Amino acid sequence: MNSIRKIFVSLFMVSVLFCLALLIAVFSPASQAATVPAKAETGDIAIDEINFPDNKFRQYVSEIDTDSDGYLSADEISAVTEIWVLNEGINELKGIE
Repeated sequence: MNSIRKIFVSLFMVSVLFCLALLIAVFSPASQAATVPAKAETGDIAIDEINFPDNKFRQYVSEIDTDSDGYLSADEISAVTEIWVLNEGINELKGIE
């Protein structure tokens, strides 16, 4: 029973640390100042190696692209309420900003 508690606490701490890292990445001044190449005429964000360098995260983001045009529109982005990438083998969340 004690080992199950330790596993639960460890998983909880990993989740908390991941959430903190995500908040820091999203709200840091560096990420707010970064420019992301976009589809010029509409402001849509291309799902490519430049915007999303991590291949597995790019694959995850492509699932948000509901019209499968290779771009994230403002409507597609605003429809996202949660991103769950724990244990998905993702090493970098660049592009989430």
